[in-house]
Order: sequence, then C-alpha cells, then structure tokens
Amino acid sequence: MMSKRAIVAISLTFPLAACDAWPTVIDNRSGQNIKLQYHDSSYEEWSAPLSIRSGRAQRLSLEHWVQDMVGLRIEEGRSVYNFSHSSLAPIRKACASNLVARRLKITPDCYITYLGKGQLRGSFIEPENLSIEDAAIVR
Repeated sequence: MMSKRAIVAISLTFPLAACDAWPTVIDNRSGQNIKLQYHDSSYEEWSAPLSIRSGRAQRLSLEHWVQDMVGLRIEEGRSVYNFSHSSLAPIRKACASNLVARRLKITPDCYITYLGKGQLRGSFIEPENLSIEDAAIVR
C-alpha cells in the first residue's frame, strides 16, 4: 500500500510532466534585426536560421533548454558571432537548473538577451517590455 505522501507526489508529477515547455527565449535588444541559429546537443544539425527583429523576442523550440545548447550563432549586419559551448557557460550559470526540475517543468524560462556586437546576458527574470513573436524561419 502506498503512503499518502507518495500518492500526492505522483498525482502532482503526472500533470506537470504533461505540460509543454518552451523554456528558452532570445530577446533582441541590439537595435538591428538579427539572424540566429543554435545547436542543441540532441541533434547533429544546427537549427534553421531564425530572424528576430530589433526589440522583439522569440522562443526556441519545444524542450530546448539553454543547458543543452552546444553552440549559438548570431548574424548582426555583416558581423557573425559564434558562441561555443564553453562561451555559453555564463548563460547556463545565470539560468542554472537540474535535469529533474527541467523534466518536471518547474524551472522558470531562461531569457537570453542579445545586446548587440556579440554581447549576451542570461537571466530567469523576464526583461521589461518583452515582446515575443512567432518564429520566422529564414531561407
């Protein structure tokens, strides 16, 4: 026979596990439109290029967490900025979470703010005046 505590824990886990998580938001505060690609460790290939207008933000794909990112590439004007797994460490640290919390969908969203000229900032705190729009894939 299960204890009341176990029954409560299991009953709370199932609804949380069924929630969709779009946990990583890229916020473009650079003053220019950008194109972005990221490489999630679950895939061999990079994402399709996303176009993010200045002053707008986009969510990355379902279940793509900053902790699983092994690369990020941003085109701003004629400049291209490549961020390796190790250079993304400060972002992962700012949005630190463990695997169990991510799988249970109890980790807050991670907001990666692109400030321009290759400068990134990460936080669990939603930036002021955040304007999220649907992804625009660039060909």
